[in-house]
Amino acid sequence: MTIKNKKDLYSSIEQLEKVINQQETILKKFDNEQLDFEQIKKLENLLIQEREKAKQVQIKINRSVLQNNSENYKERKKRTRQLIQKGALLEKYLEAKHLTVDETEQLLQIFANMINEQKPDKYKKSLDSSSKLFFYFIIHNLLSTPWAIDTTILFCFFYF
Repeated sequence: MTIKNKKDLYSSIEQLEKVINQQETILKKFDNEQLDFEQIKKLENLLIQEREKAKQVQIKINRSVLQNNSENYKERKKRTRQLIQKGALLEKYLEAKHLTVDETEQLLQIFANMINEQKPDKYKKSLDSSSKLFFYFIIHNLLSTPWAIDTTILFCFFYF
């Protein structure tokens, strides 16, 4: 059983803390009281059970951490592969093998505006809901207050 999300992880940590507190309570009882042999055996068994529970919770936490590290590693590996492929395409089509990183960036900056303007719609980023709300707000203000047109256009220019 692995821990799927942070909520499960925190609940497992809380379980572990609860078990540790129970162990401390058992040890305090053991130290403070004069107990007979049967009571000592019961307390020892309880202590063993609580330590086993703590060990199981710790194992769950360790598994989830390892799984999370594994997933992060896979995502990093996928991202690295994607960057390598894009870099190879850049070198192939722009003959940029001989250019340094800074020179490549300068070359891309020269053509970026032209490429982005002529990019087909299916390759453009779609507007998220916050951008749509922002545009609605701008249009609403333009229609309600004509004198705000100049400042709104200026603001849009700097926003994008």
